[in-house]
Amino acid sequence: MKQVFIFLTLFFALGLSAQKANNQNVKLVDMEPFHIDVDVETAKNMVRIQGDNLVFIDVRTPEEIAHGKIKGAVELNFKSPDFKQKLSELDKTKQYLVYAYAGGISRIAMNMMKDLGFKQVYNLDAGLKAWKQTEPVVSIK
Repeated sequence: MKQVFIFLTLFFALGLSAQKANNQNVKLVDMEPFHIDVDVETAKNMVRIQGDNLVFIDVRTPEEIAHGKIKGAVELNFKSPDFKQKLSELDKTKQYLVYAYAGGISRIAMNMMKDLGFKQVYNLDAGLKAWKQTEPVVSIK
């Protein structure tokens, strides 16, 4: 467990330095790449450390999102025909945490982002289902 904590802390530090590098106009190539699954507790720690530097992406349908989402999450419908195009338009120098309801679709989205050249992407492994057990979600009506 201690090794996992050290591993994740290292990635967070790299992510923060990558964000700082972005602010200093350092090239995308200089970012250390990673694409990993994280649990809810790790995701919450990331939010505490990175704040607004971590961008949440909800890849569920608008109908699913209507039942609630993580506050501030960008909505990108995985089932939309232009999903890949919309993903490709995002800033590849930012860190993203992708989520769906249970984590399966978001893992696919994370791998698509990797293929599109995104350097630092997390997948909320158990999805919104697990998040809702510990944190409130924003209702969308």
